[in-house]
Amino acid sequence: MAPLITLMPPAGDRPRTHHPLPHHPLPNAALMWGSSTLAALGLLLGTAGPSWADRPSSPNSSEAYATCSTDLQGIGLTPAQTAMACAQSIRPAELSTCATTIATATGLTNSNLSALKIVEDCYQVRRPQELGLCVADIHESETFANLDGVVETCRRSLLPLVLSNCAIGLAETTELPEANILDTCLRGESTHFEFSERNY
Repeated sequence: MAPLITLMPPAGDRPRTHHPLPHHPLPNAALMWGSSTLAALGLLLGTAGPSWADRPSSPNSSEAYATCSTDLQGIGLTPAQTAMACAQSIRPAELSTCATTIATATGLTNSNLSALKIVEDCYQVRRPQELGLCVADIHESETFANLDGVVETCRRSLLPLVLSNCAIGLAETTELPEANILDTCLRGESTHFEFSERNY
């Protein structure tokens, strides 16, 4: 058997002494930061995210479609008509609000103003709620007898609430025919009038 060879350091070399690095305790601020970070992380992990019930209702949420369906059937549409109208609307609750506002204000007393016609008018505009208020305000002023003309003018208006104020104000202070007042207020949104006698 070969003899066990032991490696010895060269003569004159001193054995190396291990000097451990000095221990520097962490400052209190670092400990506090670490503790608070871990605590916050624990809270985040232990807290559930927002539930669907906590999410804000959107213009086309299921509740909006349910409201639309209930409202439109309430003013006389059939279930099939209601389903089609609500399904085609991006903001179904606004559509039904427009229709019910007009139906409630007018009482559907005009035979030419059916519930389906009201819904169609509300569907065609960009501001259905303002259309409803425009018709309701003008009708409640009791100065316009032609309800069909009121609905049509409000529907064509880019600013229905401005138009209703214009029509009501002029009707109360002038003796112009209501058709002329509605047309003048509607054209006033986009037309520059020349104030000359030939225009009157």
